[in-house]
Amino acid sequence: MNKFTSTWAVVVSVIILLALKVYNPIPLQTLQLKTFDLYQKFGNNYQSKSLVLIDISDNSLNLYGQWPWKRDQLGRAVIKAYQNGAALVFLNVVFVHKDRLGGDEMFLKMISKYPVILTETKDAKNLISIKRKVLGVGNVDVPIDVDGTIRKLPLENSVPETILKIIKFKIPKQDDIWIDFRHQIPRIDHAELDWSSVKGKIVFIGATFSGSTYVLTPDGLKNPHDIMAMSTETLLSGKYITRPDWLPKLEWIGFILGLLAFVLIIPRVGLLWSAVLLFVAYADIAIGSVYLWHSKMIITDWSYIAIAMTIVWTHLIYNNFARENRLKLQIKKQFEHYLEPKMVKKLQQNPDLLKLGGETKELTFLFCDIRGFTPLSEKYQKNPAELTKVINRNSTIPTQRSELFSTAVDNQPNVEIHVLQGEREFADDNKSLGKFRLNGIRPARRGEPQIQVSFDLDVDGVLSVKANDKDSGEQQSIVIEGASTLDKKEIEEMIQNAEKFASADKERREKVNLKTKAYNLIDEYEKLTNTTENLSEDLKNKVTEFNPEITNLKELVTKELSVVESNEINKIITKVEQIISQITSENEKENDNLDK
Repeated sequence: MNKFTSTWAVVVSVIILLALKVYNPIPLQTLQLKTFDLYQKFGNNYQSKSLVLIDISDNSLNLYGQWPWKRDQLGRAVIKAYQNGAALVFLNVVFVHKDRLGGDEMFLKMISKYPVILTETKDAKNLISIKRKVLGVGNVDVPIDVDGTIRKLPLENSVPETILKIIKFKIPKQDDIWIDFRHQIPRIDHAELDWSSVKGKIVFIGATFSGSTYVLTPDGLKNPHDIMAMSTETLLSGKYITRPDWLPKLEWIGFILGLLAFVLIIPRVGLLWSAVLLFVAYADIAIGSVYLWHSKMIITDWSYIAIAMTIVWTHLIYNNFARENRLKLQIKKQFEHYLEPKMVKKLQQNPDLLKLGGETKELTFLFCDIRGFTPLSEKYQKNPAELTKVINRNSTIPTQRSELFSTAVDNQPNVEIHVLQGEREFADDNKSLGKFRLNGIRPARRGEPQIQVSFDLDVDGVLSVKANDKDSGEQQSIVIEGASTLDKKEIEEMIQNAEKFASADKERREKVNLKTKAYNLIDEYEKLTNTTENLSEDLKNKVTEFNPEITNLKELVTKELSVVESNEINKIITKVEQIISQITSENEKENDNLDK
């Protein structure tokens, strides 16, 4: 797999991520807050046993008249709650102006006998006369986050703090609290109220009719007395949503480690494994965050880490795509004038094919040296480095040679004639003079086509090589100038190298010849045993028993042979020859019987 990375991608990623971490822009803050909201989607809801909400709804207005009600009406609601055993009453009404209907005096008489908590805001204060009579006054100003949502409540001077002081509950040592919106507080419509349901509970009375005030929370739109009630229930439960002081430091460490991991590791593992690592990282973060939430009610901020990984991942992918696209354009530009479009497209899809030395495949070539002759059909068909000697050193010129060659594999459509000069046994150790290809060979079994290759070397050292397919009449040729113009020093060097490496070349040729013989016998054996219907049962069994030996022989000839392996091949070859002889003999007998 291609590996991908670039310095600029890493640098840009780091700069962007650090800038986001330091400046914390509003969109990122919003993402962070929405992440916190997700935590409250997990886990069970809690049914409150200490609080109850009484809603002044549209039904209540239809029953008792339009808002604002006379204050003595509110006073009667307070009295009714206490008469039915309410522990404490919170009245979410701000008394800014005097009652035009004269209800203030009656209201003051009512609340002077019963403890009531009122609300006020920094912009709207209760009447001094009324504030002096009530048990306590709390602030309902709740800060709104950048996305317009309420999530926290300042504890100091708030309604929950006032309630905790009155009921002598231990007040937590923190400036504000995260409101746990999973608390489910029972609520009753004032118009349908069963007052017995408030016994022993802290009662929150507030307006919920159409046109009353609503605020946005992670749990949707809520009334102000909902916020106060949930805040109070959160404090009374003693289970607080927290972000410990050590957590931001840990998140910074995780952020840096995650960034380093992606910068240093992912570019070295490639596209597929980087995708796997990205998925694993996301899963680890999610699992760890959910665990801390369920076990400790700690909310972690994994947004930066996730963004860091995503940005680096995106840069790496883009860089890889851009690199591959540039490479494809480069390949097209360099090869479109020399190769057919199909081949250019293949190179674009597989750039690894563009490498020095080309690609090794099972092909058959005709190699010709200007020293002597041996038919290629007798040579090892799997080794393109082997050659056939045609014209010997010290031959009298002008001289001519003409020899017959054939194909080395079935249905071979063409052959390549490669003309070399030198003294060594193999083509790759000699000097290449030229090459050409003869096409149009008819489909046939190997060895059947007859290809005549003629060599004509004149006194001027001009070598003409012509190949002719006797069956199809197709022919091709090449003219090489200066084929015999080597100086004395070059000739001596060639002779010295040939003598120096004679032993190694001999050993190599013996191995090549052995492999060639093995391949030819394997081919003959497989053709003869393709059908065994006419063979005797004894010979059929022998063929079946010997097939693993053939498989072993195929494996051996693909290796760089040692002395031991060469001996083993010779033993198997002897057995193959025996079986082939027996099969051939039985086939001849069968044919004779048919003739009779």
